[in-house]
Amino acid sequence: MNKSNLIKRNLRYQLVYRILTVITPLLTSPYLSRVLGVENLGVFSATYAYASYFVLIAMLGVEYYGNRAVALCDSQEIRARKFWEIYNIQFLASIISITIYLTTILFASPERRLISLCQGIWIVSSGLDINWYFFGTQQFKLTVSRNIFIKAVTIAFIFIIVRDKGDLIGYILVMSLGMLISQAMMWYFLFRQIGFKAIKIKESKSHAIPMIKLFIPAIGMSVFQIMDKTMVDLFSDKVNSGCYYNADRLVNIPLGVISAMSTVMLPKVTREFRSNTREKVRELLAKSLELTISLACAIGFGLGAISFEFVPLFFGAGYELCIPLILGFIPVVILKSMEEFVRSQYLIPTGKDDIYIKAVFTAAFVNLLANYFLISKYGAFGAVLGTIIAEIIVLIVQINSVKTEINFKKLFFGHGFYFIAGIIMFFIVRCLSCIFEQDRIITVFFLVFAGMFVYLLLSQIYALANKNSIYHSYIFKIWNRGKRN
Repeated sequence: MNKSNLIKRNLRYQLVYRILTVITPLLTSPYLSRVLGVENLGVFSATYAYASYFVLIAMLGVEYYGNRAVALCDSQEIRARKFWEIYNIQFLASIISITIYLTTILFASPERRLISLCQGIWIVSSGLDINWYFFGTQQFKLTVSRNIFIKAVTIAFIFIIVRDKGDLIGYILVMSLGMLISQAMMWYFLFRQIGFKAIKIKESKSHAIPMIKLFIPAIGMSVFQIMDKTMVDLFSDKVNSGCYYNADRLVNIPLGVISAMSTVMLPKVTREFRSNTREKVRELLAKSLELTISLACAIGFGLGAISFEFVPLFFGAGYELCIPLILGFIPVVILKSMEEFVRSQYLIPTGKDDIYIKAVFTAAFVNLLANYFLISKYGAFGAVLGTIIAEIIVLIVQINSVKTEINFKKLFFGHGFYFIAGIIMFFIVRCLSCIFEQDRIITVFFLVFAGMFVYLLLSQIYALANKNSIYHSYIFKIWNRGKRN
């Protein structure tokens, strides 16, 4: 199979998985929002966020480092040794993380102690997480097929076990145990491929510093991806916390489709950069960036446009605050997509970890200050403003640091049309919502399809006018195929 087809195949597998990830909360969120209620979801958000800090410690930057390291191995024997050297450190970090977490929850309030204990299963799962090995070897089909099965079972058990507000712990156990089983399953395939190699700790030392270098920015990243939920819980009320959790979750669901591209492209760019094929790297980045921006604008403005009708239908009564929060998240979707692109498709594959660290910690510090002053005054919306500020700073620092190598400013502004198309789509959908007054479900479906039609039409016009667009060749391929038929 040639390299181009391999990328397309792996991207399809990742898209299947990400779409499945989208479908899961779409099926469960309306049910959970009504059954558990906004306050219980606020408690879940806060305790899950706290456990997430320890998941970071357990993983110790292995997701990116391990993926990159495995992708550079030339033989199965070298790859096996490399895996066990890296996993030694991950396993040790997991033991330390679990021990500290269990100690700290002894001091939690009695009503949250058991909940926090159940959330701790996520940390155990992270200690078994070896997806980075399969991503590095580009075995995406294996991870997708496993997750399809696990997610289907998880959805079924949510509807069976979670029946009223007293079933919050049941919900946490279903989610966390599902993840634990999912991670454990991958070990069977790993042992079949590379077996077990006893590696002494001293042989793993060479990986410690590079892993910690990627772990450090992960801490900073958590400040404005996890800390916001913790600070909303501390400085606001449970309603703000629950609504922020739902709005943030809804916005981040389709963003998984964009991150799927980064997961697939990371090992590819790593290999091309190692082979000194810089022009090939630039070509790959140019195509991937246009796809990233076009999807981000469609997702951001699309969700904002239908939020007025979608939130009452999806979450039910009591979640009205989610509407302005989703509108505030529109720039976050676009900024986060571009920031993810630069980080995962250029900085990490090319070993520019120092730039990544600098960008993340600069933004994290500003975000922490912004959250402190804004959340107490504006509640959950203050957290959205803090996130916007943080994402802008990350992007500016990243682009400025590599401007001599790749002109990202030119690449970004070269695709500004998609931003304009998103705004046009937003206003057309809002105008149609005032005219089209039907059953709420019918209205939402109508607005979704209307928005898609407008955005795709504008994108096709742009592609026809711009021969450098990645969509230009596809349009003419479809056109010529139609003529032949």
